[in-house]
Amino acid sequence: MFSVVIPTHNGLELLRDAVQSVLKQDRPDWELVVFDNASTDDIEGYMSGLGDPRVRCERSEEFLPVTDSWNRAIDLAKGRYVTFLGNDDGLTPGYFSGFERIISDFNEPEILYTAIFQFLHPGVAPWERQGYVADVKNAFFFGQRHAPFRLSQEEALHAVEGSLGLRRNFTFNIQAFMFSRRFLESRRSDGPVFRSPFPDYYLANVALAKAGSIVVIPAPMAIAGVSKASFGFTLFNGLEEQGAALLNGKLALDPLYQEIKDKILPGPLYNTNYVVTMEHVARYAQGVIKKDADFARYRRLQTFAVIASSRAKDWKRTPAGKALWPKLATAEKAWATCVGLALATARLLRLYNRFAYPYLERRLGLYGFHPVVRVCDKGSFARLGEVFAAIERGAITGLPALPSPKPVAP
Repeated sequence: MFSVVIPTHNGLELLRDAVQSVLKQDRPDWELVVFDNASTDDIEGYMSGLGDPRVRCERSEEFLPVTDSWNRAIDLAKGRYVTFLGNDDGLTPGYFSGFERIISDFNEPEILYTAIFQFLHPGVAPWERQGYVADVKNAFFFGQRHAPFRLSQEEALHAVEGSLGLRRNFTFNIQAFMFSRRFLESRRSDGPVFRSPFPDYYLANVALAKAGSIVVIPAPMAIAGVSKASFGFTLFNGLEEQGAALLNGKLALDPLYQEIKDKILPGPLYNTNYVVTMEHVARYAQGVIKKDADFARYRRLQTFAVIASSRAKDWKRTPAGKALWPKLATAEKAWATCVGLALATARLLRLYNRFAYPYLERRLGLYGFHPVVRVCDKGSFARLGEVFAAIERGAITGLPALPSPKPVAP
């Protein structure tokens, strides 16, 4: 039996499409568990109104941080294999039957990782406001492979090492994973399944580091939605405070924070949450991965972000600069001074937007690979249910695969 787990905080209209993508599957041996994290929307009323004994809903009266919510949600799953969705995500038609064949063919692997359809709702992506659907091959190890394959240990460890270096070479979409129950139970042996400020980033990397067997499926098996209610929307549109409110996390309460707080710098909270999460991964995978979270690179990322966000000639006199400068070591101050001078000179020569900033952004970027993307449709869909129906009738077709110049949802 399969379990599909969906944590939600409000978002009932989005949740309806996610739920329907499960109800419309062609196999009966599944359960769906929705964990309602203190919604004001009537989630329980909708779920009970479905009248399906395979559907359950549990609720927290307290608005939990994202990691606590996800742990409560996944602990409710009873299936042999578990899939985890956000409330704006969905399954593709034939999801369970497709996985059943692959699980059988590969002798019940611990982890399955797939390509995804990515559905950016209208108004979400600054680079494509009409929205689009894309077939995303979001890892270096897809390569030119077109059939399911076992991921080698070397490839898996290389993937995690990239993440620890803040230069990821696979992305961490939780919708791309299916976890065996025995893998999840092994994670519970010494604590919760999800940890850190970014629970999906954590488990994605722990899965590749610690699983005994991993099968990769190049076909898109799930639909990763990015709606205006998602963290991805806040990230793409520079809405940091809104994103922090969605996650409802308190970094100072993280179990590792007090140990590493002297390494933390002012700047984008995303980078800080990312590196703290990778510190969790490094410690949990100790003995398997011989690499630490790269705090030196994190500090360069934070420094560059502060410098680039200031249009002032002397960025050190800005409020952000004043907060950052005393926290830098001597070598870091020298690096920051050189970067500041280079960007200031580029502005004078009108080379900032065309050359200097793009060059430094590429050098410091968070990706070590280009996801391969087939854009299947632009602007035709407003809801995930419409995308599901289009896939079902074969109306979504792809263009030749090209490296994507745009980010994929985190």
